Amino acid sequence: MTVCELIQLPTIFIGEVIDGGVTSVREDPWHSNVNHVRFKVLESFRGLPSGTQTIDVQLTPTFGMCAPIPYYPGRRYLVVPSKQDGKFSDSVCFQGRDVESAADDVRQVREYFAGKMPMNVHGQVAVARDSSLVDFLLNMGEAKPLGGVTILSTRNGETFSTLTNADGKYTLALPAPGDYQVRATLNPYTSEPKKVSVAQRSCAIQDFGMTVDNTISGRVWDENGQPVKNAKVGLIDLDRQQRDSDGHAWFDHAYTERADMTFTFKNVPLGRYLMVFNPDGPRSGALFDLPFESAYYPLNGTRTNARTVEVKSDGVHLTGMDLTIGKRVEFRQVVVRVRFPDGKPMKTAQIRCIGLPREDGALPWTIQKVALESENGSVQFLVPADRKLQIEVKDWYGRDLKRTYTSTHEPGLTTVTQEFVITP
Repeated sequence: MTVCELIQLPTIFIGEVIDGGVTSVREDPWHSNVNHVRFKVLESFRGLPSGTQTIDVQLTPTFGMCAPIPYYPGRRYLVVPSKQDGKFSDSVCFQGRDVESAADDVRQVREYFAGKMPMNVHGQVAVARDSSLVDFLLNMGEAKPLGGVTILSTRNGETFSTLTNADGKYTLALPAPGDYQVRATLNPYTSEPKKVSVAQRSCAIQDFGMTVDNTISGRVWDENGQPVKNAKVGLIDLDRQQRDSDGHAWFDHAYTERADMTFTFKNVPLGRYLMVFNPDGPRSGALFDLPFESAYYPLNGTRTNARTVEVKSDGVHLTGMDLTIGKRVEFRQVVVRVRFPDGKPMKTAQIRCIGLPREDGALPWTIQKVALESENGSVQFLVPADRKLQIEVKDWYGRDLKRTYTSTHEPGLTTVTQEFVITP
């Protein structure tokens, strides 16, 4: 549910889990049999009797369907339970939201119930061909948000407008409930107007994907001067570095898949970019994996001598932006086992391995695996043999393991076998 739907529900409060929920990191919340959680009521917005201090909510185990049980002891949540047979319940597609990770939703709920939120339409604007995918692409780090976009709507001859912030977010206050046509404008980008319906004392969410007529194309060549098929090329935005250390540095990518073995970036926003062959680094074992070092434009440049590609207006169509593959890389095997002191495997362990950069400013090599893929709490993968490695274990659901679990390994060809014993 969107926050605009949440604020209309009959019961809504913020509570801290004081009993029940998923109590141990030994449990997989996707498959837990927990059927109860008790909250200490911290903020009551609607649906609870005055003075309510605690509330019990029945949970229905999901058995791997729809969503994991989200409630952990000591954590605070925005909770919107339904009522069945006079008892509060939350089940299957759980709607409870962690107060910290859903801070923006919590802020809007508080503003609404404090009478500070006007009727409005709000959302995000990014360079993307499909408005319905904007939120997903931004979360994945695969779209560029646009600041300074004018969002406007007209009603009875009166115009209402606002601007997006640096993150591409906006809130447009509206005078009354009803249907509105909302537009997003920023030269030279274009987008289609959207029809939005806003209920009394409510809000609506509308994202905008904007397009621009800019392309960048080229080929990737091997050491023999032949074009490489299915080579991946990444576009790195120098004006807005990716913030998520667990994600990738590029915001767009393309493959040399066409008959002429060219890659083409379409809908390229105005800005300054680096182009890099094999942007996620050398890989082996999966479709489209290539065992070659990353190489920057032009040709097979290093990060130090990479050339900036600048797009200053629309109608830019850069061709012949060729790259050459980096050197071939040898790999080594890594085996990581994660268990508890009694020997039982931790099947929700998230293993992250980082290969440290080989030159200043270069991208680290990263891979993430979840131990639940295996029945014995272990994962195996291949890494470049010429990098120093850092391995870290966390819980896939973000639960606190009470301490850090890391190891380091020098470059080499021998197999790395690392065991972690989790004692939360």
